Amino acid sequence: VVEGDFAYIANREYGLLVLDISDPANIAEVSSYSDADSYTRSLAIQGNYAYLCDATKSIQVVDITDPHNPVGGARIDVEYPAYKARCNGNRMYIGLTANGMGIADLSDPAIPALINSIDPANGSTEDIGVYGDVAYIADNETGVHVYDISDELNPIRLSKLFAAGPLTDMKIHDDMVFITAQDGGVHFLDISDHTYPVRLASMAVHSSVYGVDYHDQLLYLAHWDGGITVNSAADPLNATAIGLYNDGLRYGRIIYRDGYAYAAAYQDGFHIFTVSNPQSPAPVYQNRFLSNTQDVDVANGYAYVCDYRNGVVIFDVADPANPDSLTLVPFNEQTRCVAVDGNRMAVLTKDPGFQLVDITDKTNPVKQGSHSFGTQPRDLDFEGDRIVFVDNVEGVALLDISNPASPEVLFEDDLHVKAYRVRLIGDTLYVASQNSGISIYRLLVTTGIEEIPSASTALLHPVYPNPAAGSVSLTYSLETAGTITIAVYDQLGRKVRTLHQGTMQRGTHSERLDLTGLPAGVYSVVLNAGTERAVQKVILR
Repeated sequence: VVEGDFAYIANREYGLLVLDISDPANIAEVSSYSDADSYTRSLAIQGNYAYLCDATKSIQVVDITDPHNPVGGARIDVEYPAYKARCNGNRMYIGLTANGMGIADLSDPAIPALINSIDPANGSTEDIGVYGDVAYIADNETGVHVYDISDELNPIRLSKLFAAGPLTDMKIHDDMVFITAQDGGVHFLDISDHTYPVRLASMAVHSSVYGVDYHDQLLYLAHWDGGITVNSAADPLNATAIGLYNDGLRYGRIIYRDGYAYAAAYQDGFHIFTVSNPQSPAPVYQNRFLSNTQDVDVANGYAYVCDYRNGVVIFDVADPANPDSLTLVPFNEQTRCVAVDGNRMAVLTKDPGFQLVDITDKTNPVKQGSHSFGTQPRDLDFEGDRIVFVDNVEGVALLDISNPASPEVLFEDDLHVKAYRVRLIGDTLYVASQNSGISIYRLLVTTGIEEIPSASTALLHPVYPNPAAGSVSLTYSLETAGTITIAVYDQLGRKVRTLHQGTMQRGTHSERLDLTGLPAGVYSVVLNAGTERAVQKVILR
């Protein structure tokens, strides 16, 4: 934590380290503080006090009035090791590794008093955050739990933001995102409001899913050790498998085109299935000679298949049952991903990284410009003359390829997540990570990207419970007093309920929303406050 000319560092078994950073070119250690058997994992500062989060189940108070001579003071005992601390006014919020979040009173900053704790789940708290009267507790097993803490002794759980486990693929169609998880399942997200993506439903499947495509209300899934399935997705609340071909192979990427599914089967090559009858998918072609098939794309009667050790094989699939192998585009090392747009093919490899290829002549492709980026390439996507790709370690890169021989780097950004899949639609970037769910970014070409923030002055929190039956709890926060309306709309945009219309004071408000009598389905709860508008989706069963 930086305060004025000093930086305060949580130094593990050595406690607190204080640096003088008044001259950034000559940073100097000025003091330290440690207590026997302590292990400082994090810290927070409020006024003249530092609060050290200790793995030995306590918060150590240190007086830093004189940064050159920190003095230890009181110690707050907590039930579990303290992981994070956040100070806000006369309150301190403490992340407890196995017990959610503690709340402490800092009215006397030298002797904090523990008021209460919130334990949402039996997982492990990774981080905490507080906005006004709303607390967010990130649990590494069960997602983000949201609480109204306006009454600290009786916190009210508002909602839980989903955690799907390590994500493996995603498909975006209109305002819907279909995401697949390594631990099994497909999750349906409504992204009509980018600031509040809403999980509408989840579908259980028979084995882990590594690939997904969507066409005409059907989902095509590639399973690890479980073949491929065709699934009805017309109603997210009742999505179900309707067709299965299970040969026990490990499938990754899957692409639907004109009644056929094209699938990468890793060590078992490249396979094509007829899915003209969704209830009975069946193989029509199997190529097991490819050494390690990582990815596949299909465009204009040709299939482009990544062979991990050799390069990209181009097939003529005018007759999917009898593909004709045209050529191999060789690469030096680890061919991971391929995407095709017109006569351009983009390939991700470990070396050289990104490679653009002219495929006007499918039998004689010509390599053009390249760009080195990262060591663990994962995915890429086209959008006109722009191409975006992600690396598991380095993050994301966006290139202008209007000059194919010399791609121009628009930006590179470390996203601080293990990026696994990426999609670029207009100026919006969607990134699925193995460890942090889905992030949505707005492209700012001159400066890079910014993560799309939540609504500002009028904050409508997720309803609880969701899905629901009968009535739900609705909480919203206003920064200024004013006239508001809260109404419920069906999927056709018709108003079906009005909850509130009139003047409200600033602050956080909670009300019950009665949905009795409405048919099952997805509804939008809309808050209008002056020029601000906030929307939350609710599923009524």
